[in-house]
Amino acid sequence: ALTIAAVIPFVHTLVAGIRNRRVDLIGIVALAAMLLGIGLALTTGDVVFALAKESIFTALFAVALLGSLLGPRPLLFYFAREASAGGDPQALAAYDARWKAVRGFRAAMRRITLIWGVGFALEAALRVGAALRLPPAVTVVLSPLLAIVTIGGLIIWTISYARARERAAATASSGMDPDVPRAADALR
Repeated sequence: ALTIAAVIPFVHTLVAGIRNRRVDLIGIVALAAMLLGIGLALTTGDVVFALAKESIFTALFAVALLGSLLGPRPLLFYFAREASAGGDPQALAAYDARWKAVRGFRAAMRRITLIWGVGFALEAALRVGAALRLPPAVTVVLSPLLAIVTIGGLIIWTISYARARERAAATASSGMDPDVPRAADALR
């Protein structure tokens, strides 16, 4: 059943890549997760291992995020660029130019990647712990909830962080000291 379920995303990712003449990074990551799950399901029959298998992908993704901080651009830069620019060559070029020109943008992308990497590492550890310590019926319910809370929390943090950076940049460009509260902020 898992193999059959992977056929549609595989075909979609392949067709989109050929049609758009570019690699769909998000599609490839999702496909890799499915293929990993299929491989693990076929090689083990252990209930605990089956319950913890999503944690393996989450942990690998955390390692990839954190490891990418050692490279020229963090992994979440590419995801953010794909999500915001899509296939538009001008938007992609503008995103790349922003990376080169704006030091604060580079720092923000690295910080976001760090926080997401640590968040996914913690989620993976919690899911493995649940699979090892809790009854399977509890783990089956808890595991997706942990994923939802983790991803939701990371998204909320990222939006809040981006808005705070935008406010600080606007304040800095207006000549005001960003560390001095404004009267309008006191009314919120």
